[in-house]
Amino acid sequence: MDHYAALPPSPRALSRAEEPGTRCGAPRRLCLGSEWYRFPASFFLPPGGVCLSFVRSDFRGQLPQPFHPVHGTRAATPAMNAVNREEPSRYVHLEECDLFVGAEGGDAPRDGDGWTTVLEEPMLDVDASPTLTRAFWIPRLSARRNTYTVMALFARPTDVKA
Repeated sequence: MDHYAALPPSPRALSRAEEPGTRCGAPRRLCLGSEWYRFPASFFLPPGGVCLSFVRSDFRGQLPQPFHPVHGTRAATPAMNAVNREEPSRYVHLEECDLFVGAEGGDAPRDGDGWTTVLEEPMLDVDASPTLTRAFWIPRLSARRNTYTVMALFARPTDVKA
């Protein structure tokens, strides 16, 4: 056997495949706003349980598209472009989200507005920390010079497990 590459998908499989984007077949939707670039990837979300979506923020460029089981990363879908132009089909309304990851003071929802804070973790504030001490850990100096903000996971009360 001398062919180790994946075979191209058949036209029939391509026509049946749902295009990735804002459709979500998972029971819960995790949304990101202006902090979308800090989240690792939808790859780390539980398969079939949570899908990743984006809420419109001040960023106006091309957002990541979910990995597609048929196309993978080798084929550009119609919702992709080569000039980093904003693609509105990536967005959902905040009301469609069950979970939200965002930074304190950003576009994240607030407790009491139909959301509950589930988890908070410190995150390096790049704008308020010197380049040297955020790029390299320097004992005693980094701890004094770097500034942190809070990254939080918010959930609608129906999604909070006691």
